[in-house]
Amino acid sequence: MTTITGETTVVPIHQEMIDFLATSPTLEQVVDFKISEAAQERLEDLLDKNREGELTEEEQAELDRYFQYRHVMILLKASARRAINGCVQ
Repeated sequence: MTTITGETTVVPIHQEMIDFLATSPTLEQVVDFKISEAAQERLEDLLDKNREGELTEEEQAELDRYFQYRHVMILLKASARRAINGCVQ
């Protein structure tokens, strides 16, 4: 799903993560990855609406996907940091 806010088309947050990983990033790039400013703004909008109890089902699903992909990125970043530092697990 692509979201249109005003005149800006925002790629879903989870799609940004998928697109990034599809580029075969280096360990350092994985550690440094951040979502775009537009995606961050979308996330903040979703979180605000969630706090106010105003999320639609579609928006709730989008927020849930973000949290799932965020968890995966946290694990990937931790693994990348360990590999950079020469730790074996």
